[in-house]
Amino acid sequence: MNPIKLFICHSSKDKSFVRDFKKALDSFRYEVWLDENEIQVGDSIYEKIEKGLLNSDYILLILSPNFAISKWSQQELRSSFQLEMDLGKKILPCLIEDTQIPPLISDRKYADFRISFSKGLIEIINAITPKEKNPLDVYATDAVVILDIIKDDGSFVKYTKNTTHISLINNLTTYIDCLSVAGQITDLQVTGANVIREWIESGFKFWEIKYPYSLYQGQEINIVTTANFLNSFTSDNEYWETLSNNHSADKFKVIVIFPKNRFPKHWYLEERVGTRYFNKADNNNISCFVSDNRFHLILEVTNPVHHTAYLLRWTW
Repeated sequence: MNPIKLFICHSSKDKSFVRDFKKALDSFRYEVWLDENEIQVGDSIYEKIEKGLLNSDYILLILSPNFAISKWSQQELRSSFQLEMDLGKKILPCLIEDTQIPPLISDRKYADFRISFSKGLIEIINAITPKEKNPLDVYATDAVVILDIIKDDGSFVKYTKNTTHISLINNLTTYIDCLSVAGQITDLQVTGANVIREWIESGFKFWEIKYPYSLYQGQEINIVTTANFLNSFTSDNEYWETLSNNHSADKFKVIVIFPKNRFPKHWYLEERVGTRYFNKADNNNISCFVSDNRFHLILEVTNPVHHTAYLLRWTW
């Protein structure tokens, strides 16, 4: 099956938003046309843009005050409108800042990114992908994982994950989550929903939760999961792995709190795609501090690359 092709029409002054938007769309396996990736030195800008528009299935208009005054953007809008009428291309307006909607599309419903990038993205995904072919029902965002290492030997750790679930469909009632660590996972509890079943499969602990009420499309609910890990971090070299997938796109944070009598000696971030590992020498995503004589190691990643594992490694 050929990938759905998207063309992003925007002002160059909104490039920062557009790059993040493209990165999120790429993770859903769409083929995204963006000028800076497609137009090379010596190419005819006009011809390249026309070809990109002609080959696209959907045209995403990034609406902002910058778009309203950009001559190139206005020309692309007119071309897009003509292609929609002639060839059935579909225009999807994306409002990122307060601005006057162009008269050609003033009657169109737009995806609203002004308050929440996640909600705007969900609206676009649902507009592009037919519901019967969209495998996602929940989009989890702003996840914060806390690993509180209680015992010096790492044999007892308190796990907490705080995240916001955003429903992609109407009448959503359940969600399945999972964990995998060395040792045992005990005392699983969920605040904000009820655990209706738990099971072990292929080394992972799975659990299904039932929301306290049916969620409508775009509705948010905060979910807090806690558990205890037994004999899970007992080696001198340990790590915590976070896998970014289509259900978790915006950002995540991992906080490891070490015992008073045992601080880490060395730490770094590593990325894994499939079986390939990539060291991140700069470690710009890692910070640390000491509070109450306990060392806190923090990994924070914004717009993670989907289908990539982020490993926070430490030696202690």
